[in-house]
Amino acid sequence: MAPPQSSEFDASKWRARIRPIGGLCGMLLIAIVGTVTFSGWETSTRFTDMKDSWLAYSEEAERKGVWISDLRGQFGYGGMIHHFKNYVLRRDGAYLRRLEEKMALLNGIIDSYLASQPGKAERDALMKIRRTANLYAARIPEIKQGIVENKAVEQIDALVRVDDREAFAALAQLEQIWQTQRANTLSDVVTAISDGEVLTRNVSTTLVILLILALLIFGLMHALIGQSLKASDRLSLELKARKKAQEAAKKLTRAVEQSPTTIIISDVQGRIEYINKKFVELTGYSHDEVVGQTPRMLKSGHTDDDAYSQIWTTLKERREWRGIFKNRKKDGTHYWASTAILPLVDEEGRITNFIGIGEDVTERKLAREQIAKAQKMEAVGLLAGGVAHDFNNVLMAIMGNVQLARLCAEDAAGQCSEIEEIDEALGHIEIASKRAQGLVRQLLTFARRQPTKSRRVSIQDQVTEVLELIRASVPANVELRLEGDVGDAAIDADPTVLHQVVMNLCRNAAEALGGENGSIILRVQKRARWSDTVLKSLPPDAKGVVQLDVIDDGPGIPEDIVQRVFDPFYSTKPIGKGTGLGLSVVRNAMEDLNGAVELKTSPGEGTRFSLYFPEMEAAEQAQDVQQILSKGHERILLVDDEEDVLYTLRRMLTRLGYRVDAYSNPLHVLSAFATHPDRYDCLIADFVMPELCGPDLIDSVRKIRPELPAILCSAYHNQPALNVTGGEVLRLEKPASLYELSSSLRLVLNAAACEAAE
Repeated sequence: MAPPQSSEFDASKWRARIRPIGGLCGMLLIAIVGTVTFSGWETSTRFTDMKDSWLAYSEEAERKGVWISDLRGQFGYGGMIHHFKNYVLRRDGAYLRRLEEKMALLNGIIDSYLASQPGKAERDALMKIRRTANLYAARIPEIKQGIVENKAVEQIDALVRVDDREAFAALAQLEQIWQTQRANTLSDVVTAISDGEVLTRNVSTTLVILLILALLIFGLMHALIGQSLKASDRLSLELKARKKAQEAAKKLTRAVEQSPTTIIISDVQGRIEYINKKFVELTGYSHDEVVGQTPRMLKSGHTDDDAYSQIWTTLKERREWRGIFKNRKKDGTHYWASTAILPLVDEEGRITNFIGIGEDVTERKLAREQIAKAQKMEAVGLLAGGVAHDFNNVLMAIMGNVQLARLCAEDAAGQCSEIEEIDEALGHIEIASKRAQGLVRQLLTFARRQPTKSRRVSIQDQVTEVLELIRASVPANVELRLEGDVGDAAIDADPTVLHQVVMNLCRNAAEALGGENGSIILRVQKRARWSDTVLKSLPPDAKGVVQLDVIDDGPGIPEDIVQRVFDPFYSTKPIGKGTGLGLSVVRNAMEDLNGAVELKTSPGEGTRFSLYFPEMEAAEQAQDVQQILSKGHERILLVDDEEDVLYTLRRMLTRLGYRVDAYSNPLHVLSAFATHPDRYDCLIADFVMPELCGPDLIDSVRKIRPELPAILCSAYHNQPALNVTGGEVLRLEKPASLYELSSSLRLVLNAAACEAAE
């Protein structure tokens, strides 16, 4: 109540007036406090009942519901019974292990349920389930014995069949008991809430009558309602957080299952624990066929054991591994997978699992091989003119020196000066012949369809070798030179791929000069640190980095083109002048060699392509063997359909002291050998001949005399393995020098003599 509105406020009168009101308010306050206290006590009791009922519902009912669900999952036809039947049908030890695991889990769940002190009906039902499970367990030795005795599946199934209807009835009984208890608990909750509503209504009526102290009542009720709302808000937030976590888990599961990449999770021993849907679709293996196995089941034989050991070493060091596997599917076909494997660690830093993520790159790899093949054909076409020019020069040197030698021979007549000129001419013929031989070998290496595996090579030697081949295709007004010397620095590379990369860059440099005078420089040098280059990392056994630069002083590359030069099929040349594959092949080839390529250019200042290779330990170099002519007196059976070659080989063998029977027709050789099989000490045959090829000829004569030594001559390299009677056959590549012929012949003859002596 407000004080009287007057100019003078009488405090004594206000106190006298307010005193009875204060007494009344005090009495009412005592009544309200008593009422509120009573209602608060009743409300607290109701909320306690509600809490107890809710806890009984949320804890006991939920816990028993989980146990019952787990019992059905571990016991039913998706669990123990499922693996029991599969073990009988498929006799696979994996199902026995899973069966024993399911039985152990089932007994653990029953023990947990019994420990919660359930009612008698629940205990009886649990014991029925355990008895049935024990019956299944007791049948396992009978299955094993049946497998040992090789009994039919039907026989074993008849012996071990178990009546599990009682167990399933017990499961149904447990579910019925659980549902009844849950309904009763919900009824208690509803009752508590209803009683609370009645109490609240009575308190509200009382508080309306006692409206004089509404502010106090409002304050008390506000505090009480505030606490209730806070509790409700906390519960709501908890439920929202749980729902959000469940939704996040579902999203993660969907993302993994629907991922376009294969995902494998294994334990620390490599046993697979999880695969996603894409893995099943790609490999053809089902989930049950893969889980418990190791990724070794995908091995195709393309990757050696040392590589797998290196992968394990990397993962155990808690480092990620990336690479490409050629894997085998269930149907025996293969696919290429770009794979990343990384360890999963817990809070303490211990490795708990490994996860492998793979992308199917089969089509991409095949496309890359087609691109490389097309580009190689383009490069071969461009080389043809220059090589023909160089090879004709070699032939001219050979023919000219032969003619000079003949002229000198006609006029020699004992004149020493003329004899010296003949010797000099023959020396030039030999040099030119060796040059022609080297040129042909380089062409065969470059044109090889299938690249060999990488091997340890000297980069200095390889660059020097390819430089000689490049000279034939570079215009005469372009200076081509090699700078730098890295000694015996070695890299792991396929010479064919390395040649192709360097030739592509040199050809592009020559075309950039556009017919103008200029220079192309190949520069090799060592780099101590890989971090100073574009390389991402080095193999563990690498010593450093070797850098090979291809530099030209042409017009450079415009800035708007630099970003696209490595794109496949991008070319600035006119239509018909190129495929646009050269630099794309260079980049892909460097990736295959574990290296990298870098471009630096400015308009008007030339272009530099830098190739970076991991430097490895140099391979041991074979010592040069002194050339010695090994002579003999044995009788040789010689056959070659080329008359000029036959004549030359016969003269070479005769000069070495051998007795030679030479034939140009392999069928005549068979007839002569069949007449006198013990007359000859060795057979030398050409690989490709009409009517009867060399391997078939050797096989035919060895059917008559299996121990006959044989040498097979061929102008083609990388011939397939031979399968002929009598074992190994020595191969001799044409053109062969007199020293190679003599040493090869003595090798097989001496080996045959040793075997005969034993």
